[in-house]
Amino acid sequence: MKKILLLEDEEALGRLYKKRLDLAGYETIWTKTAEETEEIAKKFNADAVLIDHAIKGHEKSGLDITPKIKKLLPKSKLIVLSNYDQFHLEEEAKNFNVDKYLLKIETPPTELVKFLDELLKNNT
Repeated sequence: MKKILLLEDEEALGRLYKKRLDLAGYETIWTKTAEETEEIAKKFNADAVLIDHAIKGHEKSGLDITPKIKKLLPKSKLIVLSNYDQFHLEEEAKNFNVDKYLLKIETPPTELVKFLDELLKNNT
């Protein structure tokens, strides 16, 4: 079973993503803060980490934690989920060695599952 670590601070969206990922057969841990995500990453060997770009009310953005997550989980795929369709943000994500920058509005949960299935099918 493939493992997904999901950082999403919006309650409804986090629940929806987790439910869809679980139904698709992924073992999913959902976190709501950058700090919690960093702690879980130390013990949960995720195949992919889905990171919300903007975390409301927190000092760290999703991009801020990507170097630490990459260090803790060097083989994991890092995917940033964002509400912002801005070229400079996507470029910034690439500079942080993010594997993919996805817009939430263009990637509903069912499409996210398809994307992960394809991304992880050859990832052992």
